[in-house]
Amino acid sequence: MRITALVPAHNEEAQIGETIQSLYGQRRPPETIIVIADNCTDRTVEIARGMGVQVYETVELFSAGLALERILPARAR
Repeated sequence: MRITALVPAHNEEAQIGETIQSLYGQRRPPETIIVIADNCTDRTVEIARGMGVQVYETVELFSAGLALERILPARAR
């Protein structure tokens, strides 16, 4: 079984690093961590990418729900 962690985030530059580190530190860490950055205007995306995780950015009217619709079918494999 593969574990993928989806992390919704909106302007979380103060916490995103700690969140990702916590996921990596789990007894069984996820194989994939995906941050869904919802219209972030701070450094959330930059920090998450710098930690080596995948980042999907939503902008303007594109919602996090639409990002999930794109991500989840691809992960079903």
